[in-house]
This record gives sequence, structure tokens and C-alpha cells, in this order.
Amino acid sequence: MSSHEPAGRLDARAVVLAGATTFAWYAVPDVLARRWARALAKTGVAVTGAALAVGVTRGGAQVRADVRAIRDEAGRDADARTVPGVPVAVPDLDAAQDHTGSGDHVDLGAHTDSGDCPACSDNPAPLDAPTDTVALVAPRPGVAVAVGLGAAALAAVACVAAERWVHRRAEALRARGVRRPHVLVGAILGVVGAGMAAIDVPPGPADHDAVSSSAAPRRGAGSPGTR
Repeated sequence: MSSHEPAGRLDARAVVLAGATTFAWYAVPDVLARRWARALAKTGVAVTGAALAVGVTRGGAQVRADVRAIRDEAGRDADARTVPGVPVAVPDLDAAQDHTGSGDHVDLGAHTDSGDCPACSDNPAPLDAPTDTVALVAPRPGVAVAVGLGAAALAAVACVAAERWVHRRAEALRARGVRRPHVLVGAILGVVGAGMAAIDVPPGPADHDAVSSSAAPRRGAGSPGTR
């Protein structure tokens, strides 16, 4: 499936996959009685659904294209850092110690005060760094990691709470005499999931410009257009 399909076209594979995965997830308790068996079955449903979503849906094709673009960009950056056949200039530290060739340590302050240093007289700029520079404070990685872990923990708590609520509602239906209540709940939520997957939001102007700029051919330094 091409990742450049029109956004308004319905992705039937994504709709069917979302509905089937949701139904299978919530119908498991009516099929398997043991808790460990249900956990194993739900893990299989989640892994299979995610693999199929990446492999056969339009969104999965876009994800694969983005991963390839990032990998190609990283490869181009690595090639740009290492250019075969280009010599690398190595500073001569021995010559930098004394421009007169004597090998003695040069006191730049003394040369500047006396005016005996031609190089210093040609470069009247002060050697001391300015004292009014503004220090840039880099963001702390620990803060970003803590925020990410906190968001993940909140999402996990919300998912577990929603799962328990759905399970209690199904068990309440069983107490009322409804046969296979989890299958019924799974069917209802499967329809909801399929309907949500059928909603295809078209990309905005910013997304369209980003896609157009990423699809444009890169022009290197040696191309005729840059001469």
C-alpha cells in the first residue's frame, strides 16, 4: 500500500483491524476462565494487532516511510562527517608555543604590554573574554525523563481503571442472566473502535508543507544549482 494515498479515502483494512482487535480483546474472559490464560491471550491479541497495523494499514505504511526517512537522513549525516580523501588539519603545538622558533614559553601579557610582539600589535583585540556574556542553561534530561515516566504511569493507571470498569459492567450483565456478556461488550466496543478508525482526519496546511518539503530532492554542495 502506498503511503501517498489520498487522506479522504477510507482505509478499510484499518477499520476491520480495529474492530476485530477490540472485539477479541474484550471477548477473551468468556472464552478463557484462568487469569494467566486471559493475560497470555490478550498479549497475543495486542502484539498481533500492532504488527498487522504496521504491516497492512495506511498509517502503518506512513510509519514505515518515516522510519526509512530518518534512517536515510542519519546515514547522510554520517557520510557528511567522514569524507574520504580530505586531509584534516592538525595544529602544530610546538610552533604555537613560540612563534620565534626558540621553543620557550611566550608570555602573551608581557608581549602585549611591551609592544615587542608583531603578532600582538597586528591583532589589537583584547585576549581576555568579555565578562558580560550570558550563560545558556541547557534543559535537565532528568526532568524530561521524569515527565515522560509520569505521563506513562498516568496512562497505564487510566487504562487499568477502564479495563476494570468494563469487566465489572460485563459481570453485572452476567448476574442479570445475560449469556456471554463479555462477547456482547466486545462486540459493542468493536463497533465503536471500527467507527473511530473510519474517521480519517485530512492533514492541515502545515502537515502538507512538511510532506512537500521532505519529498523535495536534496541539493548537495556539488550540485550545479549551488554553483
